[in-house]
Amino acid sequence: MALNQKVKIPTQEAGYEGGPRDTTLLRSYESHVSQRLWTGKDRGTLKVLTHGRKLKRPGDDYIRDIIDDSGLRPLIEGTHSMIDRSHVSASTERWHRETSSFHLPVGEMTITLDDVSSLLHLPVTGRLFSLPTLGKDEAKQLLVSALKVSHADAFTETEITRGAYVRLSSLRDVYNSNLQQKNLDATARAYLLHLVGCTIFADKSETTVRVTYLELFRDLSSVGNIAWGAAALAYLYEQLKDASCHNTR
Repeated sequence: MALNQKVKIPTQEAGYEGGPRDTTLLRSYESHVSQRLWTGKDRGTLKVLTHGRKLKRPGDDYIRDIIDDSGLRPLIEGTHSMIDRSHVSASTERWHRETSSFHLPVGEMTITLDDVSSLLHLPVTGRLFSLPTLGKDEAKQLLVSALKVSHADAFTETEITRGAYVRLSSLRDVYNSNLQQKNLDATARAYLLHLVGCTIFADKSETTVRVTYLELFRDLSSVGNIAWGAAALAYLYEQLKDASCHNTR
């Protein structure tokens, strides 16, 4: 550094009180929940829901084999009936989207693929994927072809959810209906979509899952080749980003 080069030292007024003085990195701190907490605006604890116990485990051997081969069976065993809302809320207050890490008094800490493998026991190697954004018409066609629902029911579902989504309660009905009719592939797809919609791909809508995830279950023989752990981690980062914003409930 040249001797005559001036070094800019942040003044006491720069940045945020109780937060970063240099705002060139944490550019979204203005909307961060911790910034609002410092000014006395507490959003309260986050709402945490689980639907994993609402769908019975399949008794058919064919469907159980599909689930075993998919690599997603650990999600069935790991579904929680009780979650510490305060702990979840406190964690999101420490998460920053720019660094994808928790900012703690001892330093930064993040969630790694090794953590996902150790805690969720999901495969972290395999095929990666990118899914299209579906419109209502495309979602209806996918529901009809993959889950054997009627065109009328598919239309009703996308109208109720106002987009390319399906309700978890509807998936349970579809699962039971296909199971009775021995449409075993459609039954397995409904079960798997419900499973990921309750766990690794859950969102703050609370009751729906994106229809586009059905694309992952079109070919049931290749589901086990997907790096579910990597997908879960990437999705978790996105959800933590949203949860760290003050206006997220």
